[in-house]
Amino acid sequence: MGTREEAVAAAERWLRRDMYPARADSVVMLPETATWHPYAWTVCFDFREHLDTGDPAQAPFSSLVVVPHDGTGAHWAPTYPPPEQYLAQRAAQGPRADDPWVRAAAWLRETYGGLVELAVPPNRQPVYETGAAWLLACRAIPQPGFPEEPMLAASVVVPKDGGTPFHPSPSDPLADVEALAPGTAARRAAGEQLHARGCLVAVHCGIDGVPVTALPWRPFHEAPGWWERLGRRYFPRFEPVGVRDWDDVVRAVEAPGPGTRGVVRVRRRLRDQEVSGNLLYVHNNQGRVVFLDGLAGALGRLDPPPLLRELTLLRALPQG
Repeated sequence: MGTREEAVAAAERWLRRDMYPARADSVVMLPETATWHPYAWTVCFDFREHLDTGDPAQAPFSSLVVVPHDGTGAHWAPTYPPPEQYLAQRAAQGPRADDPWVRAAAWLRETYGGLVELAVPPNRQPVYETGAAWLLACRAIPQPGFPEEPMLAASVVVPKDGGTPFHPSPSDPLADVEALAPGTAARRAAGEQLHARGCLVAVHCGIDGVPVTALPWRPFHEAPGWWERLGRRYFPRFEPVGVRDWDDVVRAVEAPGPGTRGVVRVRRRLRDQEVSGNLLYVHNNQGRVVFLDGLAGALGRLDPPPLLRELTLLRALPQG
């Protein structure tokens, strides 16, 4: 975490998003307290109610936030040992090369240039773990003028064998947390199984008989506002339809009749953390509703709750 301003912003995001989402508007950062240490920045905050009234009952239990330089996520300063001693101990220990949080944070910095951060839960536990890898959630840093929007590739797989971290495939993310063949792991690390957006467009064009090659995935595809840009550019005829579950999607595409089409954005969660998304194409083919996963080249997986967090449907009615 480089500058004072970046550290204060990271602490504020952590407090508002993760620690006090119900009191986000009450969080007041005190940037003048930001202090650089070899291990981390520290910065204090307060609640607006405490500042307005002076009532000790309105003050936060702990007001000091630690923002490590290695990008592993803001956290509270411990109650013991004292903060100065704790920070000195952490600096003396140095970064642990085998720490999955350190490895994931370094990979995100290299891939996104500081525009994506780890979403570190209060217990600092991975959202999913197998004998082969850890799965850690990540998120785009908010940008002025754009909505705070979950990434499609909202997690990072960190192999336990020391291999390069990578985003799991949108089609079946948990399969990528299992042991992978060396060739498969190399393709995942190269981002070859992430171009769900390009494959969605290719399916759309293919149904019209227009051959299209799916564009490869690039990190900028995850930038905030990506969903709106995708719809505006490639699916201008498609309109949003409210749905709650897969049955609603089927009914919405079935009712208008053959030729109805839809694009479904799938959001997934584990341990209350956004971990992955997918894009499915839905087609009413002569009265039969079919879900297509262009990335997998197969029928789409209909994720069940609690893995399924939310569905968003854009629909185009039959023409002619």
